[in-house]
Amino acid sequence: MTPEREEELRAATMLGRTGVSEDVVGLTEFLLSSRAEHLTGQNFHLDGGAHSTR
Repeated sequence: MTPEREEELRAATMLGRTGVSEDVVGLTEFLLSSRAEHLTGQNFHLDGGAHSTR
């Protein structure tokens, strides 16, 4: 991926930043906790608010 394309994708996110491993860790910790025990059959889009059609 070119640096230009990477910047375009980053700029297309609502948060304006590239995701980091800590983003995944935070969601995983939540899902493994008792706070998520009532969740079933959900899809979580960990994409900073980017649209998958772009």
